[in-house]
Amino acid sequence: MAKKINAQSKTSETDPVFEDQIKELRTQAKAEGEALPNTGQRTWMMPKAFDWEGDLFDVESIGEMFKREKANEQFKEAVTDGESPGVTGDLIITTMQVAYLQTMERAFRCRHLMRRPRTVIQAASRKRGHGNDQGALSQTLAYVRNLMAEAKSTA
Repeated sequence: MAKKINAQSKTSETDPVFEDQIKELRTQAKAEGEALPNTGQRTWMMPKAFDWEGDLFDVESIGEMFKREKANEQFKEAVTDGESPGVTGDLIITTMQVAYLQTMERAFRCRHLMRRPRTVIQAASRKRGHGNDQGALSQTLAYVRNLMAEAKSTA
């Protein structure tokens, strides 16, 4: 006989770093969106600083703005207890927040820490890959279509 598992959501919280960074970028995007049509100044989007002093040469401390510890802990909590695991939503919620913060950190580091020739060549390679019929964008579209087909199947 199969053992009944008591699955219930364990991580219904938003990582505060994730929420703060999303709100900060939204605020800055709104300000820029309103300034540009009125010939206002275009500014670089900057993450919320938290404990960072703003020194671009302090490479280690840049990561402080994108800490992912809370979301990582929530993920671990959802998967470690086999008797009372979290639900699929817990995994989606936590990993999405971690992925967003990782992406924000990589983008910030790339913008400020890479030399121009390297960024140009990496962007060109990425664009070439995205434009390929078998590239990441095509694969993403195929993945969504396959999910939709599975969802509609009656088997």
